[in-house]
Amino acid sequence: NTEANAALVENLQPDHIIVAAGSTPIVPTFLPGYEKARHAIDAYFHPEETLQGDTVVMIGGGLIGAECGLHLANLGKHVTVLEMGPKIAPEAGNCYGLGLRAKIAELGVETITGARVLRIEDNAVIYEKDGEELRVCGDILLYAVGMQKNECVYDELCDKAPVVELIGDSRAVGKVDGAVRTGFFAALD
Repeated sequence: NTEANAALVENLQPDHIIVAAGSTPIVPTFLPGYEKARHAIDAYFHPEETLQGDTVVMIGGGLIGAECGLHLANLGKHVTVLEMGPKIAPEAGNCYGLGLRAKIAELGVETITGARVLRIEDNAVIYEKDGEELRVCGDILLYAVGMQKNECVYDELCDKAPVVELIGDSRAVGKVDGAVRTGFFAALD
C-alpha cells in the first residue's frame, strides 16, 4: 500500500524495477456529449452511482463492453450494445468468443453491429447505421471504446535503476495471459 514514486525508489536504490502499471480507459472525448456516459468499469466499482435504471446502452462491443453487457443482463437490465465493427467481441478467442456470443443471445442482450456513434444525449445515444441516423434510449449510458497503455509510472522511474522494465498492459494493451507472461519472464530475468 505504498506508492512507488521517484523519491521512494531513489531511497531504496533497487537493482531492477518492474513496472506493471496497467492500462487506462480511453475516454471518447471525440463524441459530443461524452460526459453524459460513464466507463463500463464503473458498473462494477461504482454500481450505486452507475446502475440507476433498467435500460442500458453500451457504446463499444469489444470484450469489455460485451462482458459488461452480459453482467448487466444477469442483473436483470435490458442491454443494447452498439459496436462499430461487424462482430461483437472480435478479439475473444474462438472457443470463448462463441460461448460469450451464445450467452449474450440467450440472455437477450441486443447487439447492433455496424453502428457508428455520432453523439450522446440525455438518456440516448445517436448512431448511424447503413446511412440512417438512429437513436437508442437508456437510463444508463456506458462506454468501452478501448484502453491505452499507462506509461506514466515508467516515465517517472525509467532512470532510477540500472534495469527498469515495462510489463503487462503498461507495455502493450492486451489480455490477462499476456500480462502474466510478461510478468513471469520479467521475474525470471
